[in-house]
Amino acid sequence: MENWISFFYENGGIIFAYLGVATATIC
Repeated sequence: MENWISFFYENGGIIFAYLGVATATIC
């Protein structure tokens, strides 16, 4: 499970952060 989280954090971290900014902008 930690391996999957690490994989997502390394590859999807930028996308996750971008979604956070987009959500903050919309709200």
